[in-house]
This record gives sequence, C-alpha cells and structure tokens, in this order.
Amino acid sequence: MEIFKFKSKYTGLPELFGLPAVGKTTFIANQPQLININERSNHNFLIRYSQKIVSVVRIAILNPKYFIRSIIFLKSFDMNLKDKLRLLVNLLRVVNEGHIKINNGISDQGLFQSLWSIGVYSHNSISDVEQKLTVFLEQNPNFLPKEITIISDIMENNLSRETQRYGYLKTYYENNQMINRSMSVETIIIDIVSTLYIKVD
Repeated sequence: MEIFKFKSKYTGLPELFGLPAVGKTTFIANQPQLININERSNHNFLIRYSQKIVSVVRIAILNPKYFIRSIIFLKSFDMNLKDKLRLLVNLLRVVNEGHIKINNGISDQGLFQSLWSIGVYSHNSISDVEQKLTVFLEQNPNFLPKEITIISDIMENNLSRETQRYGYLKTYYENNQMINRSMSVETIIIDIVSTLYIKVD
C-alpha cells in the first residue's frame, strides 16, 4: 500500500481518495485527529438521501452556473440515464460539502472520488474521460479540495477486502473489464492531481 499527500492553493475540504476497499475508512480510524464528514451519513439512509436533496437544491439556488455546467458535463458521457442522475446528484453533494469548515475535517467521498465514479461507469474511451475530467476541473477551481491524500494498493488486495466486507464484488469490480477500467480511471485521477497539486514528501 502506498500513501501520497498533496497540497494546493485551493480552499475546499481536504479529500481522501482511493479505490473502493483500499482502506480509506481504516486510514481515518487510525488517525483520531481526523473527522470524516461522511462517517455518520454513510450508514443512515434518511440522513444520506436528505443531504443529497438539500445539496441539489442549495447548489441550484446559490450556484446556478455550476449546476448547469454539471448537467452539461454529465450529459457528455455515454452512460444510462439512471447512472447519470445518480452521479449528478452525487457530484452536487460533494461540492456542497466541500465548503464545510471544520477543524481536521476530511471527506472520503469527495470531488475526485465522484469524478472517478463518473469515469468508471461511463462507456467513453479512457482518453476521452481524461480530457473531460481535466476540462471540468479547470472550469471549477473554486470547488477543488485544498489537500488530497491518495491511498493506492494492488488490485488483488482491494478485491480481497471488498469480498470480506460485502461477501461479493460490487459493480465497479464485477468483471475484468470493470476492474481494468477502475484502475485506468484511478491512474487518470492521480495524474491530474499530480498536475494540479504539489506533492508533500
């Protein structure tokens, strides 16, 4: 397992990024000074979905330009309508949460994690995904996290932890094609972060 830390001039809530089952929850648990803003809502259906509804309404009212850009962004991807709507709501939620001010706060379901999901569930070519994500981030610098910690591990370990956690592999790992795509989009995210951020030794 490797851990990379990056800092920047951006102002959003710090983010912890990594593939599913890489160990983000364990990483935060081992650093008690960190407060995961997603921890409570992850396990409560009503809280999770009420937060999503509030986020959509809040962004639509307070930042209509970003709201429209997000819709156009998702429409540009080749994926089914259900996934587009689900991922649009998630993209709006993470941006809304990104302005939360809390000492030692961090999100393990932030902007880059949301963009990873969009890339994985789309049918666009990997090069097209990279181009779209890069342009979207360049258009929306005000919503980028100020710090990013990336956790990366070999896929065999991720699959083992995923199976232990759920008893089966979820859709992003359900076959070799999805596994390869998950890794390819992870590489895109790491490359983009390496370009936009300064690596901390």
